[in-house]
Amino acid sequence: MIFFLESFLGGLTNYVYKKENEIRINIIENAKAKSLNQAVVPHYTIIPSRLTYMHTPKQDKDFLNNLSKVYQIEIKYDESFPRSKDIKKDIKFYFDKFVF
Repeated sequence: MIFFLESFLGGLTNYVYKKENEIRINIIENAKAKSLNQAVVPHYTIIPSRLTYMHTPKQDKDFLNNLSKVYQIEIKYDESFPRSKDIKKDIKFYFDKFVF
């Protein structure tokens, strides 16, 4: 049962990670289409499963700098919080409400 639960949560977090990546790319492409000089993208908020490769903040910044050159637009981070979220903790605290 633990295997299936861990697999489900890993798949769920990877799906959210994919969606966050798509949102970032859409922001960049929309800014380029509107001929803006700058795009502000959010940090990744989800902590994906342990087997998922994810850039460190420095690698992510370097990646965004390279995307800036490709799209010929300045890409900056949004300074909003929270910057990370563990979906397993959300599920744990959700079920803690029902324990008497």
